[in-house]
Amino acid sequence: MNYKNKFLSYFIGEPSAQEKSALESWKRDAESNLFELKNMMSHQTELDLLQNYQEVDRSTAWDKIQSRTDMPKERSLPLNIRSIASIFIFLIAGIWGISYLMNDKTNIIEYAGINTPLLKHGDGSIIHIDQTSTLQEKGFREFSLKGRAYFDVAKDEKNPFTVHLIHGKLEVLGTEFNIQTTTQKTEIWVAEGKVKVTYNNKEYLLQINDKIVIDENQVTESKNTIPNPDSWRNKMLKFENNSLKQVMQSISNYYDVTLLWPASLQDDQCKINTTFQNESLTHVLKELEIISGLKFELTKNNTLIVKSYKC
Repeated sequence: MNYKNKFLSYFIGEPSAQEKSALESWKRDAESNLFELKNMMSHQTELDLLQNYQEVDRSTAWDKIQSRTDMPKERSLPLNIRSIASIFIFLIAGIWGISYLMNDKTNIIEYAGINTPLLKHGDGSIIHIDQTSTLQEKGFREFSLKGRAYFDVAKDEKNPFTVHLIHGKLEVLGTEFNIQTTTQKTEIWVAEGKVKVTYNNKEYLLQINDKIVIDENQVTESKNTIPNPDSWRNKMLKFENNSLKQVMQSISNYYDVTLLWPASLQDDQCKINTTFQNESLTHVLKELEIISGLKFELTKNNTLIVKSYKC
């Protein structure tokens, strides 16, 4: 049944008794006609006619309807017109509201690590956000990350957890992993469970202690050898019988600087035992200089160059 034409004839004065009955039935079953209403909205000329119904002399309009249908005049019927018209306008407003909410991109929630270092998500997941990083919640269990964050994801087989990165995206059901992503490269380390990383239409499956480094030129998969890869969460670097190279790699990761360990320097036999609690990079390097005779250079572009050591 074409309710669009029924409505138009009702308001411009050309209904039949059967049409009036059909419209009353439509009013009782209005919810099932939302789709039809949405189609009506696309016809601007007809919509303008309905939106301006307030300007019509209702009494004259009703007299016109009665004269054509030979129905007895009743004082209560103009109120019925107002009732149907009100329902019609209310439903149109509802459709507009739903459409607006479904297409409104401003529903993205942004978390800055400097203000929200720890996010306890409604699904049970816990996310640690570095103070210089930004996490955006784009939908249920769907995020995008710029910077560094550690994810302890609650398991939900029906709703995979997705993180969009500068380089590709990551998907999991329930696991723990650390991500560090910048415009230059993305590093992912899995602490528990499994994750799937997609980059350039290729999938990489990572398991516990697997690490992947992605930049624009290449993808490198390996086992993690850096002590405390997530140490930035508690602001502590703790080393127990670690080599100097491992210590420098951990420091590079913690302070987000690029490490250059010259190929001419063999893997060292140093045994470093020390702890740094929320210390500056300058303080850490000075102490290592005393412990191991470390000689280094820290450039303006945050590159840490190891030159020599004595331990």
